[in-house]
Amino acid sequence: HPRPVDTSKVKLPPYLLDEVGDQLAANIHEVWSVQKIRGGWQFAAVRDDAAKLHPMLIPYDELSDTEKAYDLDMAVETLKVLQVLGFNIALDPNRDGSSLCYIDLPKAEFTMSNGYTPSPLDLDAIVLSEGLADLSLMLAENAHNVWASKRLDEGWTYGLSKDADNKRNPLLIPFAELDEEGKESNLATAEQAVRTIIGLGYRITPPQGGIKHEALSRESRTRPDLTTYRLTALGGITVSKAYFEVLVAKEGPISVGWIEAGAVVPNEKF
Repeated sequence: HPRPVDTSKVKLPPYLLDEVGDQLAANIHEVWSVQKIRGGWQFAAVRDDAAKLHPMLIPYDELSDTEKAYDLDMAVETLKVLQVLGFNIALDPNRDGSSLCYIDLPKAEFTMSNGYTPSPLDLDAIVLSEGLADLSLMLAENAHNVWASKRLDEGWTYGLSKDADNKRNPLLIPFAELDEEGKESNLATAEQAVRTIIGLGYRITPPQGGIKHEALSRESRTRPDLTTYRLTALGGITVSKAYFEVLVAKEGPISVGWIEAGAVVPNEKF
């Protein structure tokens, strides 16, 4: 079960919310748009995952309040996680956030049919230290855990392929088990978030003695005593003996059983 950092008791100082939160949220959207377009997605009024069409490939300012809330929540959650982990965010006297500029992406490749061209902040000159690079990986893992936890609370479960009607998603797995594309997508967003904070004129200082929070510490990223098996193919057993184990991850009724090949499936759940 995903274990995101508990940030429910964190209260951010107003200057972080006012000066960093909104700009970080806007850049998160721009980075997301670039990733989508590079993945072959196009703008459309109605979302279609199979055809890679998405209605949110529009300027951040044109998003509805509900749509903006996702990016803003991610921005605020990032800042809160930094606070929980003991990082200090303070103005850097050597930087000037007003000097930020935006990447001018090639229109032939990135302009959508509605005229939108993403314009993420140009942060390539900001080189992350080893400690901040490691922090970015932790933030990426936590962002995945936050997403997965919300999906589970909404009734979603793991499935071989995405099925919105039955609330199945193949990405409901530990961060470490995501494919490289899934990991890189989360990591790119996290790295850009860290770079954005620095680019806005702030310094991120790690806590003395290292990060101690168990949810993101190196020691808790692996569980050598636990092996998890998931369905990776559909089929039937025709020879030999077999058994199965079930881990009940959520409270509620569950029934498990065998069915003979060719049997008629009853209408009721079994």
